[in-house]
Amino acid sequence: MSERATPNQVAAEIDDNVNQYLFWTVTWVSAVTIVGIPLTPIVAIIYWVWYAPR
Repeated sequence: MSERATPNQVAAEIDDNVNQYLFWTVTWVSAVTIVGIPLTPIVAIIYWVWYAPR
């Protein structure tokens, strides 16, 4: 491949803050998943016992 840029190519740089953003996004999603999976059956049972009979 040629190192020469064609008119359709644009140079881009990734900001260093992207790594921090991705880290906190993955941390938040993981935390919500770890808490949410065990919490879902508990909420379902509470719904069936408390609200469904009404």
